[in-house]
Amino acid sequence: MVLVSWEIIVVLFDIQKYILPRPTNVLMKIVDNYELVLSHAKYTVFEAVVGILGSVVIAVLTAIVLDKVKIIKSFVYPLLTISQTVPLMAIAPLLLIWFGFGVDAKILVVILVCYFPITINIISGFDEIDQDELDLFKVMKASTLNTYKKLKIPYALPYFFSGLKIATTYAVLGALIAEYMGGANGLGIYLIRAMKSFDIEMVFGIIIVIITLTLLLLTLVHFIENITIKYKSKGEN
Repeated sequence: MVLVSWEIIVVLFDIQKYILPRPTNVLMKIVDNYELVLSHAKYTVFEAVVGILGSVVIAVLTAIVLDKVKIIKSFVYPLLTISQTVPLMAIAPLLLIWFGFGVDAKILVVILVCYFPITINIISGFDEIDQDELDLFKVMKASTLNTYKKLKIPYALPYFFSGLKIATTYAVLGALIAEYMGGANGLGIYLIRAMKSFDIEMVFGIIIVIITLTLLLLTLVHFIENITIKYKSKGEN
């Protein structure tokens, strides 16, 4: 519906393509250059996916440590919040200078973007657990491992996936910003080249590809969430 309305408006008002191209022309541009688009997209997707996975591992470990050691949490938690006030555009160039313009630096940028929402949501999940349930596990002398395995982690799963969804929407953006700062491959680089050559149709095409990739990643997260929640429900039954 949006694309149809867009097409009608451009044709009806005879808008020049350098201002707003027709969506049919944009889609044809993507089709005509699909090999080049795919070659750049695979780098961006790789950086985003690896960055998300890396942030999940670090976030889970951080949340468990902060939940287990309250003294550390009182110091680190405010720092996590403050860290989000630092613009990504200021951090990304530093990482590229320190680690070079390869894939590693770009993955680190994605991890920085995704780490915070996942960590904060997991911690919130741990904090919301009913104290009576925790006391019951203590009375039963459950080990720390069993407490996290049987109570805390299952309880925090909805919070984890909420944070993961937020992080996923940021992942591709983080990869694009890192690519924009420098490199040879990725949709960010391709976008810069299209802008410098004033290829507006390709610019819109790359934007559509970026949106599509983000939606696909979100769909994958929803799919994993549904499977995990169903498995958890069966386990409880």
